[in-house]
Amino acid sequence: METQQQTQPVGGRFVRYRLPLFSLLASVVAAIGAASMLAGCTPVAATEPGVGPFSEARPVRVVTTTPLLADIVNNVGAGRVRVSSIVPVGADPHAYEPSLRSIRDIAYADLAVSNYLMLEEHSQIKAIDSTIGQHVRHVSVAEGASRYGAQVITLTENTALDTAWLGVRVSGKAPDRSAGVQIIAAGIQGPGELSAYITETFGHPKVYVNSADGFDGDAFELPVDAHTHMSWAFTRAGVYTLRLTAQTTGDHPKRLGDTQLHFAVGVDPVKAARSIPTMNAQRPLRVLTKEHADVTVDMSGGFTMRVDQVNRGKETDGSGSPASPAVESLPMDSVIVEVPSTALQPVPADPEFRFIERPGTEVYQLPQAVLGSHIHGEIDPHLWMDVRNVKAYAALLRDELVRLDPQGAAAYSRACQQYDAELDKLDKDVSGAISAIDPSTRKLVTSYDSFGYLAHAYSIPVVGLVTPNPAVEPSVADRSRLVQTLKNLKIPAVFASPTDIRMHTPLVEIAQDVGVKVCPLLSDEFTQDVDTYTSLMRFDAQSLRTCLQ
Repeated sequence: METQQQTQPVGGRFVRYRLPLFSLLASVVAAIGAASMLAGCTPVAATEPGVGPFSEARPVRVVTTTPLLADIVNNVGAGRVRVSSIVPVGADPHAYEPSLRSIRDIAYADLAVSNYLMLEEHSQIKAIDSTIGQHVRHVSVAEGASRYGAQVITLTENTALDTAWLGVRVSGKAPDRSAGVQIIAAGIQGPGELSAYITETFGHPKVYVNSADGFDGDAFELPVDAHTHMSWAFTRAGVYTLRLTAQTTGDHPKRLGDTQLHFAVGVDPVKAARSIPTMNAQRPLRVLTKEHADVTVDMSGGFTMRVDQVNRGKETDGSGSPASPAVESLPMDSVIVEVPSTALQPVPADPEFRFIERPGTEVYQLPQAVLGSHIHGEIDPHLWMDVRNVKAYAALLRDELVRLDPQGAAAYSRACQQYDAELDKLDKDVSGAISAIDPSTRKLVTSYDSFGYLAHAYSIPVVGLVTPNPAVEPSVADRSRLVQTLKNLKIPAVFASPTDIRMHTPLVEIAQDVGVKVCPLLSDEFTQDVDTYTSLMRFDAQSLRTCLQ
């Protein structure tokens, strides 16, 4: 059997294995199914995926990525469905890896449902698309709901940083949802060591590139039309050139090209560019200083630097809407990234950061700026934070169930109408609770980027906190700015997930230092006590009203 050598993250580093993970799991599932049929325990018609007709004795098997989607399916399913969720209650859908049990549920599903728009960890989407039955549909509700009246919001990145904000992006047309690109660090020239990593939600670093231990397996994967934010650390001042290559993922990877990424660390970038032989002297030099930029791989081949540059002194476009960034696509050999002396930061004492340098050692660092390894696209995927969008989710899922099980059409329609009425009441209650808050204190400070729909639908602006460097504790200046913001706006409370409150994250610590309440707010996760969509929205509305009085 021909196999493709792949890389798999283990403990923040990448190791190699010979069989693709999902192929191995699918083989195990197939073996389990074959053994059951040989034993004669269950009729074939009841175990093979996509086999009907459906009835109370043979419900429609639906697998969803999250418990929230499972709850919506159950409400529309009229007792004719059996739903399982890949992500368990209490887990983060952005980071959860599918279990063997989840793979089995996918293999025997009649319908698969994901939110998508880069909400879920890409391995969940790959698990569905590589395991699902040949004639079974995979429905992405956030993408399809706009046909039913859902409103979508474009993500607006905060670029108010003192340094460049450098990430990685994949663009172009994908053959399918599970397609991805592997970006590989092939080598480096420079006076010191370079590390590129992501600080995950709980503060743990996931290392993608570390020149200190060589470049064996230094690679990371992105789905098409996604980008991610990273921290970049340099141990000494000088000029660095990082060599990168890219290829498609899968059993037969296609090479997409190679490039060089240039950094001027603690030195004059214009002089540094003159010292790099591969810089194109015929092109105007572009020094990235405070822009949001992504090293971009195109699926048709080649690298470019995609730069979003918002006018820093202009927060709106004159109509009250956020200013739209001017997007440029620049040749890689005309761009150099400045890492100024002001970017010096001490390495945290946490042993997990010793891959950079010894604790307390000052290194130059471009910050990740957004906490968490949330890979995302251009559209905010958290549509459900506006109740009216969930009405669109429900209508879409009703039609998908009717297509699959026409005999249940009347039951699905009645269930959807009942749920629609419940959502109308929920929308009215949430709106009433939030509108009862005094406008002077109706402001949201939180460490999450998932409340844009809540803010838009229920008129509670996110004034938020962006930590310049989530890998370390906020500086004295950072704390001072936040304290001033809280005092100036007279905000009585900040909001964080129950997990963040338990972990005593910087936002929680700073709020407590200045005597501001810290209250819970949910977006992506259910808890043992809040285990339905309607209870989640009521929990949030009550928390906001109580804490912002």
